[in-house]
Amino acid sequence: MHDLAVLFLHHTDDAATRNNLACVRHFNPSVPIIPLSNWGVTLPGGFHPRNMTRGWRKLLPAFRGKGLAGAWGRYRLNLAPRWVWRNADLAAYLWMTWPRRPVQARRWVILEWDVYCNTSLVDWYAPNWDEAVTSTCTQVPGRNDEFYFFNEKERLAIPAAYRPSLMATNPWAGMMFSDEALTAIAARVRESAWCNGFCELRVATAAKSLGYEPTIHRNPLAARTLRSPTMFDLAEIDVPSVWHRVKRHDVLTLAPECTLAAPAAHLP
Repeated sequence: MHDLAVLFLHHTDDAATRNNLACVRHFNPSVPIIPLSNWGVTLPGGFHPRNMTRGWRKLLPAFRGKGLAGAWGRYRLNLAPRWVWRNADLAAYLWMTWPRRPVQARRWVILEWDVYCNTSLVDWYAPNWDEAVTSTCTQVPGRNDEFYFFNEKERLAIPAAYRPSLMATNPWAGMMFSDEALTAIAARVRESAWCNGFCELRVATAAKSLGYEPTIHRNPLAARTLRSPTMFDLAEIDVPSVWHRVKRHDVLTLAPECTLAAPAAHLP
């Protein structure tokens, strides 16, 4: 059982994705960093949610088709790009409910392909180490009514029992969960068939409905380096932190020993 593990969510295999994966591994050699495809390609040594769909198949668009077209869709998992973007959290829930999950951890950090990490995650998340759910920023109706996804269409997509817990987080990337909390959120989403919603609205609402209302990062860097939209200049990223929305690999300098290959600690 690891104290901390990372789900590195991605949808493609390009230079920026590989660079960011190599960097987080380099600065966290004892932490399992698990490449998890967000319904796109699979990185070497990574995992794809198509192998974790037991219990979810009736909930996913690609599994609903009939006849030859449906069979082809299930084989290709050709999900609409907008659906994948809106549901960026679902792959993590499939991972957490997968009976064959090869890595067990007490805490999980969510990093996406455009997160650049040049620091120890254990140290960086230490101020929130014992929280059930940690987020960079939260939005609630009445205080943040300008949040785009607080609209009637999105509200009606939420199972009625959970609408009183309406809440959002921003961004999904960089959140930390206890294993208990993330497992419970995944089970709630699956049991309620809640697979048609915006990820940052769903994860915060589900967490709050379970009594795991997200707490804000106590690391003072998070308010600048993890916010969305981007709140920093790329010239700043030599400061050790977790940086969200670094999509260019050519602005970064890797130590020569940084490679995509996973060290032994990253293997199941």
